[in-house]
Amino acid sequence: MGKLIRKAVAIMCIFMMVISTVTFVEAVDTNGKITVTNVKPGETYKIFKILTLESYDNDKRTYSYIRNGDDWDGFINSSAAQNYIKTNNDGYVTFKDDQNNEVGARNFGLLAMEYANKHNISATAAEKASDTKVVFENLPLGYYLVETSAGTACSIDTTHPEVEIRDKHASPSVTKFIANGGTITNNKKRNSANRGDNIFFETIINVKPYVKNYVLHDYMDPNLKYSHVLVDGIAYYSNEKNESLKRKSLLRDTDFIATKDTNDGCNFHLTFTESFYDKYQADIDSGALTQIYIKYLGVLSDDAPIDTPLVNTSYLTYGENSKTEESKTETFTYSIPVFKYTGYNTALAGAKFILSKDPNPTEDNALKFVQSGSNYDYNKKGNVTLTSYDDGKINIKGIQADTYYLKEIEAPKGYNLIKTPIKIVVTSDTDGKGVVKVDNDVVDQVKVLNNYGSLLPSTGGMGTTLIYAIGSILVLSSGIVLFLKRRNK
Repeated sequence: MGKLIRKAVAIMCIFMMVISTVTFVEAVDTNGKITVTNVKPGETYKIFKILTLESYDNDKRTYSYIRNGDDWDGFINSSAAQNYIKTNNDGYVTFKDDQNNEVGARNFGLLAMEYANKHNISATAAEKASDTKVVFENLPLGYYLVETSAGTACSIDTTHPEVEIRDKHASPSVTKFIANGGTITNNKKRNSANRGDNIFFETIINVKPYVKNYVLHDYMDPNLKYSHVLVDGIAYYSNEKNESLKRKSLLRDTDFIATKDTNDGCNFHLTFTESFYDKYQADIDSGALTQIYIKYLGVLSDDAPIDTPLVNTSYLTYGENSKTEESKTETFTYSIPVFKYTGYNTALAGAKFILSKDPNPTEDNALKFVQSGSNYDYNKKGNVTLTSYDDGKINIKGIQADTYYLKEIEAPKGYNLIKTPIKIVVTSDTDGKGVVKVDNDVVDQVKVLNNYGSLLPSTGGMGTTLIYAIGSILVLSSGIVLFLKRRNK
């Protein structure tokens, strides 16, 4: 009897364990959870339930997906989707063998996102990222697409019951260069220019698939005056700029709009129109169109400071609240300090020079300047003559790095003219500041020595007077002798 009771108790315990286990599994599997990591704060993350997970065995890695019975059924039944998935006679959906991989899932997700945007399908849930992750809870089990407001489909995965998705967002970027104007470094990130010169800047926007709402922001140092008139854009179908490859000229006010009046201190904002996205989004999404070049003009002011980096900055905003890193260039302008002297560093005023880039300087090829005391500011509307001031100085300002020739065209009265031009090389140091060289030596100032002339003896002076005097004496002496002889007789 005791044995029968013990057997009955054992059977009841086993039965209760089975019931308990089954009940526990069902409770867990009724709701799912998606955690998105590596999110971009400020962006909105949306999830879309594309398929319903009817049942699964995680250990055996077997899953049964069926249609939702909602707007997504149209996508599942579409010929585009059927390139990736197949549906059997009982309505169960599986991936095709050759697409059952990460690349296939990625492309299928991008296709689904495009369908959702085109057909205005509402998201199952949406959350704005304020931290490093976004969590969606109490979700019906299914196959979910995750999209960001930046326009990228970061992942597609199954809730079974929980899944963690890392946002592998494809971030656009910008790179700024100096395209033309003055003397430009090899990396095109720095140049030196004459005051008043035009400088053409170029910003490259590296576009990414399924990203929209691009806005290019650009702001310049106040001494770089932005010209609103000259803004040009080209779309390049390559990873690097290559004139021989396919390109399309973008139309201002049709494909993009450059707005000068901004509220964030920028010189201009450049936004792309719906017409642009209609024409080029498919090529961007396919990876054919990768870069957009925006070229525009700045003018170096007539009073730009010497040896000071004048910075031009670009960055891109996109999506809902995303921003790229800034890309910058630096523009400099330089000076040549000249000291005119005589004797032992005695200042000499009134010496006149011209400065030219030609080894044979003339007034026709000389640079022009506007004088203010001992300062001569480069100005195309000025004068060519540089005259040493009372302190012997000629401070030439506002020129680019280059080779120059300083020629004296008139020496002060009584001083010898220097006929051989002085070769001066202006370069820059590692910080971009100006360096002046004469005979390959770095100098603080170009020192120009003038020697004065001395009074030379005159070949027709004392010699003639002496002859006349001696002759007169001889004539007088002869007359006296002749007179005395006659008297004695």
